[in-house]
Parts: sequence; C-alpha cells; structure tokens
Amino acid sequence: MPLLDHKKPSDNLKRLLLLALSMVCFLSGCSRLAADKDTTPRFASTMAGTNGEFGETFGVAVKDGDIYVSDGQNGKIWKVHGEQAKGFASGLDTPSGLAFAPDGKLIVADSGSSTIKSIDSAGQASTIAGVENLAGFADGDAGNAKFNHPIGVAVAPDGRIFVADTYNDRIRVIENGRVTTLSGSGRGFADAVGPGAKFDTPCGLAIWQDKLLVADAGNRRIRVVEPNGDVWTLAGTGESDLKDGVASQAKFVEPTGITVDPSGTIFITDGNAIREIAGLFPIVRTISASYRGASDGSLQRARFNSPTGIAVAADGSVIVADSENRLVRRLSVEPG
Repeated sequence: MPLLDHKKPSDNLKRLLLLALSMVCFLSGCSRLAADKDTTPRFASTMAGTNGEFGETFGVAVKDGDIYVSDGQNGKIWKVHGEQAKGFASGLDTPSGLAFAPDGKLIVADSGSSTIKSIDSAGQASTIAGVENLAGFADGDAGNAKFNHPIGVAVAPDGRIFVADTYNDRIRVIENGRVTTLSGSGRGFADAVGPGAKFDTPCGLAIWQDKLLVADAGNRRIRVVEPNGDVWTLAGTGESDLKDGVASQAKFVEPTGITVDPSGTIFITDGNAIREIAGLFPIVRTISASYRGASDGSLQRARFNSPTGIAVAADGSVIVADSENRLVRRLSVEPG
C-alpha cells in the first residue's frame, strides 16, 4: 500500500508536511555533526562468537560501552566487553529483544515464558509483566496481564516499556504496574488508530522522536505508532523483495530488528541483509550484501546469516546479532 494513501488527500498532505518539518527540526540539531564527520557505516567486523560461546544470538543492547546479547538457545544474556563474552544472566526461556530502562536495568522480552523481565546489574532477573509460561491476551495489572511470545521491547525516556506482543499481533505498553494495548487487534494489515490497526508478527521496536517504530515482519513493512495509537506505514509495499528506493515503493523480505542513530537514520535487519532508511523524504537502501554468508570487510560485500537484533553504540557504530552465524558483528565508519 502506498505511503499514507488510506487517508483523505488533505490528511495525507498534512501528515507529509508535518513529517518533513519534524525531520528538518530533528536533523538541524545534527547538522554540525554531519558536516564534521561522516557517520555512515562502511565496514563490518566480528566482535564476539568465534569461539563458539553463543547458541543463538538474537537481541542486542548497548550500555556504557558494553554489549548485551540474548541467546535464545541457551536461555542466557551475555555481556560482551571488547572481544570477550561472559555470561551475565541465565535461567531465561528464549530471551529475545533487549532494551535498557532509565534506571539502568535491562528489559527482556522472554519469549518462551511469554513474560517481560527486568535484570539488575548483578544479573538477577525478575518478572515485571505477564504470567510465567501462560501465553494469552489480557490487559490490566502487570502481574495478571498475558502476552503471547513477545519478541520486541523498547523503553521511552520516561520509563514506559513498549512490547511487540508478537503472536497477539499487538503493541502493548507497561506503565505504572499496568499493561494496556496501544494498537492492534489481531493479525492482518490496516493503518488506523488503536484497535483499528492490524499487524502481522511485529518484532523489533525502536523509539523514534516521540513515536514508536515497528518492524512488522509478516507484513514486510516498517510501521510508525503515534503517541495516541495512530498507526501508519513508513516503508514497504507488503511484497517480498529487497527493493531499494522511495520508502513507499521499497520492498522488504522479513524486517526483524530496528534501531535509530543520533542523526535519525533508521537501520533494519531484513532477511540476510542490513537496510537503512534515511533522508528528508525517506529513501530505503540496502547497505550490505544480501546473500547468506559470514564475511567481514567492506560493508557492501559483507555477508550475514539471518541477522536479528540491531542497536547503535555511543561511538556511532551499529551492533548486529548475526543470529544463524552465532556472532556479534559491528558496522563502523573505519575498518576494524
């Protein structure tokens, strides 16, 4: 579906103008950075995993220079410092998406147990929402709310936790000990407000200004959720392909992970490729090779095998969970 064509013409024009204005305001704050230094990743390198320590890398999050990686097969969270990986938390059930809360705790979508967990600095996990090993759907008190194998999480600056409730095909919010549904009402595709919107296997989430980005894997689209629950499509037609170009005409295979760098560039893991969305009027571009493999070097020729989680480090490098290769990879401006 073309970008915004579900709206009336006047609404379409208003939204495009507002989006353009917001991007101008956002990018203007980064103009000095853009002028002083090119931050576009050009190289890929392997950070960890060559010793076979990971069973299945999936989610990634970065804090204080350390990289945290979820390992679904081993039910663990790893902490990577430099090139060394150490166990950080264990006893989880297929942990997937990761994000840090303002208080420094690591938020985990524990997919296998259908819960959302919090892990403190000592690696101790506690359940903050959902009923252990009881998949379902229910809003309300966090301890009684139900999720169905959630995969993605994102945390707003005010501490609200957004959840991609993947097999309920909904976007949920945890706030003040309660769970509510922000948007979605079952599998399908529809751009609308709240329960009128539909997703198909939403996976990765990222905070984008005051909005939420959703890697809507089954619909092969990148969706945007406004604070009021209004959902619209930023990129993708719904057809399966790696087609670059204007966002409304670009095509995705299975967008899974998503993140945003300080300049506003959006990075996505899609099939075996890394994609980006950038520009005032967004353009989608494939920045890695698109064939399965495991090779470093020039990013345009670097190969991945079903990359999933993706996050931006403080130095501007992009960290990727190269899932089927069981590696943690780094995308950077300079080699190494």
